[in-house]
Parts: sequence; structure tokens; C-alpha cells
Amino acid sequence: MQKISEDILKEQNLEGKANGVRDIYGTPTVEVTPAFPDTTFPKTITIDFGSGTTDLWGRERKGLLTIIATGMYKDSLAEFTITPSSYFVDNYKVEGEKIITNNGRNADGNINYTIDINNGKVTAPNNEFATWESLRNREWIAGESTNWITDGVSGITDDTYSITGEADGINRMGRTFEAEITSPLIVSLACKWITRGTFTLTPEDLNTRTVDYGFGTCDNEATVEIDGRTYDVLMW
Repeated sequence: MQKISEDILKEQNLEGKANGVRDIYGTPTVEVTPAFPDTTFPKTITIDFGSGTTDLWGRERKGLLTIIATGMYKDSLAEFTITPSSYFVDNYKVEGEKIITNNGRNADGNINYTIDINNGKVTAPNNEFATWESLRNREWIAGESTNWITDGVSGITDDTYSITGEADGINRMGRTFEAEITSPLIVSLACKWITRGTFTLTPEDLNTRTVDYGFGTCDNEATVEIDGRTYDVLMW
């Protein structure tokens, strides 16, 4: 939701000169109020995927995203509040509120964002669901200098983020849990999977699990360590 919001707002700011950005996400209908070239904020952006549209990576989205933006995505202290409405990704319903705050540049010169999830919920097609709250920091470590306008699709897929933070919630079996990232998770838009990093997961009344995504290879392989034993897992 975060990347879609960023790219759509950028496209609208260019008054349609970024033709093709929406094609990446399946050509949703977009409305910005007040519309560019009016440069005043806050702005309300609605992104409507209708009854279903497929993005560049083969994911089907349907429903509506509403974003309240207090500035452009790269503006220091700009805040984006994203609310889904009847929003589905591959028939998984996504609910809750996502608040993104631009913290400016850190000591390494990278823009970083606070990501606050309130009342998050994902419901599977079989009606099983999980709920969670989380507070994370997302550092933009690669791809900031490129975009769709200058570099085409690669200007989007080269974006890479380093994520830290923690979460808690209730899993689909009704068991509470706590999670903490212990080594930054590396997420690239060029890869479906998290490529590197570790986090701990502590379900209620069970031993802590340590999940390790490996050393940077784009694959669906990870390991889980529980009580001194390590298991190989495949992600779907």
C-alpha cells in the first residue's frame, strides 16, 4: 500500500506526464483532492481497483485505498494515513490503518519512515484471520534516485528497504503473539521474498521462534530455530 501511494501521488503531481505508473498496479482509477497543479496540502487520494485488476507481478487487487497526505512522499515530516476499504490482494482481505511518517534523513543520508499499523487484519479466503499492531522503521537504502519517469520499471523495482521494529497480535488460531526484528529485514521490490534478516516470534505459552531469511538471495527459503533445533522452511 505504501509503494502504490507513493507512485500514484508522484504521477498525479506530474499531471499525467508519468503515463504508465498505474499500469504497473493494474490501472486503478485515481482521484486527488485538491487536484494538481494545486500544490496545497493536505490532499485526499483515492485509488480504486474496482472489482479486480492484476499488477505487474501477477497479484490481483480489488477495492479502494484512501490516503490523506500532508506533503509529498520525500518531504521531511510528511505524513500519509492509508485506509483500505473492501480491499483485497489475491482474495486476502486487508483492513486497518497504516500511518507513514517521513523522519527525514538519518546519519547514513537515507530517508527513513516510521510505519505505524493500527487494527491490522488479514482475512484469508477460508475466513481464517490474523490481527496485529506494529511499529517499525523503514529505511530507504537503495533506489531512491531512480523512478518510473527516468528509468521505467527498473526505477521502481530497484527500491530496497531495511526494516526494524516490533509487533504483537493474534494469529489465525486465536493465539496471541509478540514479534521483534533482531537483525534488519531487507525487502526489495525486485523480489517477492524477504532476502535477509532475522526476527523472533513468541506465541502465547510456546517457545520463542527465531526466523532467519538468509544472506540476501532472492528465494523462498528460510530457517526457524526453536529450543536449539533448526528447521528448514519454504515460504509461499
